[in-house]
Amino acid sequence: MDDLIASLDAVDGLVNNAAGNFVAPTVDLTTGGFRAVTEINQLGCFHCSRALTRRLTAEGRPGAIVNIVATYAWTGAPGVAHSAAGKAGMVAFTKSVAREWGPLGIRVNALAPGFVPTEAAMAQLLTDEGARQRMRDSIALGRFGEPDEIARAAAFLLSDDASYVTGAVLTVDGGRSLGPQIHGVATGEEA
Repeated sequence: MDDLIASLDAVDGLVNNAAGNFVAPTVDLTTGGFRAVTEINQLGCFHCSRALTRRLTAEGRPGAIVNIVATYAWTGAPGVAHSAAGKAGMVAFTKSVAREWGPLGIRVNALAPGFVPTEAAMAQLLTDEGARQRMRDSIALGRFGEPDEIARAAAFLLSDDASYVTGAVLTVDGGRSLGPQIHGVATGEEA
């Protein structure tokens, strides 16, 4: 990874977006499956972040890193314990190196996007209209995210507009991670 980062003409930012995931009951999850997903998430983030930091430090320049995580890193979710563990490790890594690399002028933040209906996500996760509706119903804003909404949040964290932001986790999920609405106050439904 050091060679790849060194080969770039100029670089001052990084988005770590590598992820592995599949749905499996934890009781049936193999050690290899657990290891593969956590290593994709955590080692990819570590190697890329370290390589960028080495280059920026050698050049005496500031920079910014954004690690893409998932809200189930702190909420948990059935069937994805391996991915939740990997993303939780990335959150801890983000906060640790934000403190360590801050004096070097390198800001490190995490971004937790909500569901964006890509072709692959729809084919693998929401295969029928009932599943799509249940997902929409779980989102406070009542709709799925758009790719450009996530991209703008990442661009903000990389930009000078976020020059005093480090060690943060920005959740951009339409309110899904807030949990279910249990009282019908907002919609006029009876509790």
